[in-house]
Amino acid sequence: LELASAHLYTLQKNAVFVVHERRVNEQGLTRLRTDDGWISEDLNPLSGQRGPIVVPLPVAEALELASAHLYTLQKNAVFVVHERRVNEQGLTRLRTDDGWISEDLNPLSGQRGPIVVPLPVAEALE
Repeated sequence: LELASAHLYTLQKNAVFVVHERRVNEQGLTRLRTDDGWISEDLNPLSGQRGPIVVPLPVAEALELASAHLYTLQKNAVFVVHERRVNEQGLTRLRTDDGWISEDLNPLSGQRGPIVVPLPVAEALE
């Protein structure tokens, strides 16, 4: 969780991984626990750089946002959508093989915009 822990390896750009826990460490940085250890969600501002390292896409057990969080998809992950529905909060949700994801950012979070971009089936399979 803390930055002083040993560095194990560096993930490749656009790697997909499961996040089991999200916590803020003593330095105030949001860290994500994966199968192998902890990674930072954003660059450390003390390094002189700012910005996201990972862009999580939570996969939930059910259509509603209050359902259990199963895991997180990484930016540019490709997945199959089996169903598209609007939940009680008015958010469009997509059913994947394993659970539900939001199509757009939740406006109550203070952010707006799409999270996923649909691809034609042939392009997604390349």
